[in-house]
Amino acid sequence: MPRKPKFTYIIVLLAISNSALCADLKVPMAPQPTPQLYPPLPGQEYSQAPQKPWGVSQPGMIEAATSWDYEKAYFFKGPQYSRYNIKKDKVDSGYPKSIDWNWHELWPDGVDAVVNWGNGKVFFFKGSEYVRFDTKQNRTDEGYPKPIQGNWLGLWPSDIDAAVSWDDEKMFFFKGGEYLRYDKKKNRTDDGYPRPIIGNWSGLWGADIEAAVNWGDKVYFFQGRKYIRYDKEQNRSDLGYPKLIELGWPNIWGSSRWSVDRPPAKREKWKHFE
Repeated sequence: MPRKPKFTYIIVLLAISNSALCADLKVPMAPQPTPQLYPPLPGQEYSQAPQKPWGVSQPGMIEAATSWDYEKAYFFKGPQYSRYNIKKDKVDSGYPKSIDWNWHELWPDGVDAVVNWGNGKVFFFKGSEYVRFDTKQNRTDEGYPKPIQGNWLGLWPSDIDAAVSWDDEKMFFFKGGEYLRYDKKKNRTDDGYPRPIIGNWSGLWGADIEAAVNWGDKVYFFQGRKYIRYDKEQNRSDLGYPKLIELGWPNIWGSSRWSVDRPPAKREKWKHFE
């Protein structure tokens, strides 16, 4: 019988030796291609949110939030948003969705802060600009975005962290370790602001609040993967907070579980927070 050529064994031995050498020297192997996740095509909706939604930075983060009325609230994270049913205490079916395909006049990669004025107008902030949205027409008013500076007297000119409408007369804005109180009727920041968060908001983080939403007699503040429930009448955080967003708000980004610690919103006025 013919003999098998010796070079076959030599190639095998060289391959084995080369693999062992790479392992000893900890030579990195060629990276494997990462499958690309794409948003759904226009007109399509998520039937259930993926485990790691496209374009999302960290799990549990909420970058902006606002109550639309006493029935709906909106939460924003990167290029997507969720619509929350306040009465049913769960996310509406089909969310999260893409900002780019459903809020055509907004910045497609996300917003810094959003606040409901309460007169049919909602304001979105990003960088040094803002947009005014008409809730009845369901579109952005003409002529926007506009610069913050020169249009919001006393407000920081850029990079607002969070905003929340407190009642019919006042709104609060947060940036870094400071906050300011804005008067809706006078359309200007109240005298004596900004002030430090520390020493004025009992139980709240001292800096870098990322989002806030009015929930009737409570206000929810978000930072990273945690949130705090704040009592407006007592002017302090409720006991037992902060808590993890994924435990207290498990359905914000697509989970089917329900949360349990939010009372229904009440239609009434509250004292101004000093």
